[in-house]
Amino acid sequence: MSGVKRTPVEILQDDMRSAKRDLQDLRQQREQLQQEIASARRESAAKVSQLQTQIEARNKKHEAAVRSLKSEMRDMATQHYEQMNQQRTQIMQELQELENRTQAQVENLRTWTKDRLAEQRNEYTRISQNQQQQINILKRDIENINLREENRAQRAQEYLSDLETLIQNTDQNLPHERYAPGRLDRIKRQLIAARQQLKEDVPAATIATVQAAHFDLMDLEEEINRLELEYEMTYRTVTDAVSGFLAAVRKNRHIELNENEVVQEADYWTNGRYQILEDKVANLHRILAQNKDRLTVEELNEYLDQLETLHQEQEKLLEEAVERIISSQIRAEMGDIVVEVLSQQGYRIKNQECGYADQDQRSPYMIKLHNKNGTEIVTVISPDDNTYQNVISINTYNDDVNDDAARRKRSNDILAALKENGLKLGETECMEDSIAEFYDVENLVKQGGKKIPKKVLQKAGMLNSQTESKSI
Repeated sequence: MSGVKRTPVEILQDDMRSAKRDLQDLRQQREQLQQEIASARRESAAKVSQLQTQIEARNKKHEAAVRSLKSEMRDMATQHYEQMNQQRTQIMQELQELENRTQAQVENLRTWTKDRLAEQRNEYTRISQNQQQQINILKRDIENINLREENRAQRAQEYLSDLETLIQNTDQNLPHERYAPGRLDRIKRQLIAARQQLKEDVPAATIATVQAAHFDLMDLEEEINRLELEYEMTYRTVTDAVSGFLAAVRKNRHIELNENEVVQEADYWTNGRYQILEDKVANLHRILAQNKDRLTVEELNEYLDQLETLHQEQEKLLEEAVERIISSQIRAEMGDIVVEVLSQQGYRIKNQECGYADQDQRSPYMIKLHNKNGTEIVTVISPDDNTYQNVISINTYNDDVNDDAARRKRSNDILAALKENGLKLGETECMEDSIAEFYDVENLVKQGGKKIPKKVLQKAGMLNSQTESKSI
């Protein structure tokens, strides 16, 4: 048994890029993501309908409360709620039309999502500003009514009673603790002050306090309406992005090779890391689905930052998977070159002893050849941590002739043939003895057969994160 030669063999970067284009097009991947997000948006339309149904039920309670009012506050409250409903309806319609007009391509998922949110907020702001002018006019009308002198005591009593009704309605039907915690309590304290003023027979002061509380209540309702819509917009947009991304992650794990239409698994070629990524995205999707009523806009933006990281990780993993596929194919092609070179020197494959170790395409590719004199040569081509590089080890056994010149010629012919086929060779390292554990190729390439020990791979300079998990 005589010495082993170990040579790093690199795939030229131009060849790697060309092969990657043949296997997977990043543009197509992003187009698929765009399609999946669009599909998620269509599915979430039903949830928007649920929100509208919830708001309609809330509006009916508002209307019932307003109809029960006794003072001029009823007309003012009617106008206020009609304006808020008009504003909400207009915003929902405009946002739906905005979604239908959106044609932006997904290059960066977080940027794409933030751009959509910015467009939605701009549309919301435009409508709200127009609506605010009408609210200001309404407040001036209320002020003018409250300046009247006649029947102040009676009006103060009616205003106070009506304000209690409106506060109770807001307390029961609006999510004020979620979007404006503590604000309604301050208005209730104003109500207590107004009761005391009425008790002390100061109707003018009572009306002024009730007016201030009424304006604060209107502002509170406006803010709840604004924050609720902003949250719904953000939640829906982020959820659509996560849902679409999760669907794309699941579909893109199947890599189709254009040449022979063989479908490869990204998780297989990334040693389980793609599944870990998918689990992270699925967990994010689950958090959003289960915590809709507890999340905040700030938390949604944090999840958006996570989404960007996961999106970048997915693209890197898919790129690595494709490069690993190419590298594996190159190992088999390098094996064919070895067989062709040695066959010209009288060597033949022995008992079909060739293939990937343990029938695993991620593993070293092995070929065993022999000649009529009994000399046997085992060539092992192993993946490296660098996806563009493999390592070739040439081992000679039973070489009774002990012809160093012949061994050098064999090795040089193999390396020259690899170079002629567009591969870049690193510096060759020579060892005194061949590696005995590489000899039994028949059992090493058999699925479930012998494993190459880690210490052997380390000795051969082939131990790395790609080979370690497939050895003992």
